[in-house]
Amino acid sequence: MLETEQRSLSATHRNNGLFADYYLNEIVPTLTEWDDATLVSQATVAYDELRRLRERIQPESLDEAQLEEQWVKPVLDALNMSYSVQVKVRYRERGHRKPDYVFVGSDADARALTSEIYDPEQIAHALAVGDAKRWGVNLDQSAPGQRNPAQQIDEYLRYSELPWGILTDGRTWRLYHRDTSKYNTYYAVDLDQLLDADNLNNFLYFYAFFRKEAFTSGWLVKVLAGSEDFAQKLTDKLEDEVYEALEMIAQGFLDYRRNQLSADATTLRTIYENSLVLLYRLLFIFYAESREILPMFDNETYTNQRSLTAIKRRVAHDLDFNRSLNADSSSFYNGLQDLFFAIDAGDPSLDLPPYNGKLFADRQHPFLADNVVGDAYLVPALDKLARVDVTENRRQKRVFVDYRDLDVRHLGSIYEKLLEYELAVADQPLMLKGQQYVPAKKAEDALKQAGQVYLRTGSNERKVTGSYYTPDYIVRFIVEKTLEPLLTDITGRHATLDEDGQWHVQDADGLVAEVLALNVLDPATGSGHFVVDVTSYIAEWLTALSLRPHDLGDEDELIYWKRLVASACIYAVDINPLAVELAKLSMWLTTLAKGKPLSFLDHHIRVGNSLVGASLSDFDDAEVDVKAEKNRQRRIQSAEKRRREAEAAGQATLFDLDDFTEGVRFAV
Repeated sequence: MLETEQRSLSATHRNNGLFADYYLNEIVPTLTEWDDATLVSQATVAYDELRRLRERIQPESLDEAQLEEQWVKPVLDALNMSYSVQVKVRYRERGHRKPDYVFVGSDADARALTSEIYDPEQIAHALAVGDAKRWGVNLDQSAPGQRNPAQQIDEYLRYSELPWGILTDGRTWRLYHRDTSKYNTYYAVDLDQLLDADNLNNFLYFYAFFRKEAFTSGWLVKVLAGSEDFAQKLTDKLEDEVYEALEMIAQGFLDYRRNQLSADATTLRTIYENSLVLLYRLLFIFYAESREILPMFDNETYTNQRSLTAIKRRVAHDLDFNRSLNADSSSFYNGLQDLFFAIDAGDPSLDLPPYNGKLFADRQHPFLADNVVGDAYLVPALDKLARVDVTENRRQKRVFVDYRDLDVRHLGSIYEKLLEYELAVADQPLMLKGQQYVPAKKAEDALKQAGQVYLRTGSNERKVTGSYYTPDYIVRFIVEKTLEPLLTDITGRHATLDEDGQWHVQDADGLVAEVLALNVLDPATGSGHFVVDVTSYIAEWLTALSLRPHDLGDEDELIYWKRLVASACIYAVDINPLAVELAKLSMWLTTLAKGKPLSFLDHHIRVGNSLVGASLSDFDDAEVDVKAEKNRQRRIQSAEKRRREAEAAGQATLFDLDDFTEGVRFAV
């Protein structure tokens, strides 16, 4: 969640959202368990043993069975793991699954596991499940005749009800947790690189997290709980920082002399709306750069000069060294505008393709092109988005936020709360009484001076509670109960279910076409929480069927399906134009892929009032049934046609207004 300055660390271990990065890289090494003499001694023995073994074998030349016997099992032995192989775990109401390994607390427990089929409660004493693949296998893609490894370990976790899962191809070792498992949420190490690096401290990031004692001593539970607590505190801090950054940007627009803006109600509303759009742009870039969707580390000029990462480091330097900021200068805003243009239109010199999203287009947001925020306001505002204060060894310091591990839905909730405000200008010094602005009785109590802008709710409160936002677990429950019967029915028409509960697809094209013909409508989308979950659920379903799209390339299979689902199935409406932009932003962030355009959602998420309708008596039931079936068939054919066209064009599909209207009508 916070950036580590040592990229070399991430080369040997990669946290993909399971833990908080800053906690992992900065706090874990300070814990007493990390310096335990027994841990270090055992790690040294394992390190030397595995290095000698690695010198004797060529794992890349071994098949899967040979790799397990000659490399994976010796590694597990060096980790002191006790395990039983090919244990049958009951799968739903029928059949079973056989993970390669079930890890237990002792060799005696391992011998006690027989060939019978176990219900989850019968193996509740086990520590973890594990699965091993051939060296070099892409763990995020299915192969012909084989299932997606990440989906497989997720399934083993859910149906065994064990807390931890280990997935490996011998070189990469991944750790998953059942409660956070989403295929792409894991902690990983490159064991081959660790053994080649001759660095015992880095090796601890493998040994301490994958040895038996990591599961039995509570170490993993401690790191996960510490990470979650740390991440929650940082999210809360970031919410406050975003709020203050919005006020600073708005004040910057109003105070910059050459803008010549007045403080009337209409102008304040315009400033507020465009300040939010500017925040949306920055959020997108922070997230895209952290995940290297934009050319971070691939293009030297972009990385060191033009990127938002480079800009935020210059901002931090100026503030940390108390560099004076010229109220009339707009150099940082100009730098951002150049970056926005490059992302929108593309820049071959920066290895940037055109993303073509309306979010970055000057023609869509002329206010941002015609007005500027001076450095005096923009620099501290950028810093509030880029860094937060943390306390370490009783000392406070300001550190960079790593947006890569921030949950899209939580980010959406933070920004959605900002939609409930309006911008006002204080006509006298104001103080806070509870959460409400009132006139300040003393000068030293004033939070806002006369002439300063501030955000307020309709009741003049400083903060909204967010109590009306639907919790994640309720959204997921609604999505699952709504979509699972539909997807099961569709899959059953194109695949057979064997006695082990495994689908065997006979007509992949027909299945995909019918799934992509589904239409899901959110009539009051807000930040897009519901449609983000719907997109993930349908994409996970398709990934689990091991369809292996022929145009997948090197792309993460789950992201591939998310993008297709978003472009074909998802519709959303909100009466607030800023909510529509935020929902599109949330969907972009959850479907981000390198070099893919952003325009595929523009006609699927729209401004509108969903509180309109007609009486049921206006419709003839028989006529509705016939039309519904005709529409279903037409949508299947249309979805398949659009999918083929999108594949041929190498990008997601654009839809016109007629498609949107008809899609929404069918969804309703």
